[in-house]
Amino acid sequence: MAPAAGPEPDADLFRVARLVWQYTPVRWVEVALTGGEPDVDEGVERCRRLGADDVVLVPASFVPAPRRDNVRTAGPLLGPASLAALVRARVAEAERRWSDDGDDGLEPAAPGHGHGHGHGHGHEQDHGHLREIHVG
Repeated sequence: MAPAAGPEPDADLFRVARLVWQYTPVRWVEVALTGGEPDVDEGVERCRRLGADDVVLVPASFVPAPRRDNVRTAGPLLGPASLAALVRARVAEAERRWSDDGDDGLEPAAPGHGHGHGHGHGHEQDHGHLREIHVG
């Protein structure tokens, strides 16, 4: 479960859930979004309808899982050492971009210029793109 973030990041969460289901011995993996659809209660209910006797809410963000009756919660996916390593790697990448390209990651995107499914032109056109550094 994670806070709803928008169509693209939410779709990424569904993709990751599918990979977790496929490559781990977990029988069911459902996505739940706080402040979005499906919400946490819907996700728990879906697990129950599919036959799950035990449901565990696993946070896919830095926001702790909400408490629900008869539902266990797991801790964060990344422990302190893993989180520190991730931050170091992202900082190193940002420093490399700065030293190699002068890219500070702050160049604003053109208005209405998302890189979602509607991004219908090639990159031969000369325009700026926002680079993001995501932690987690």
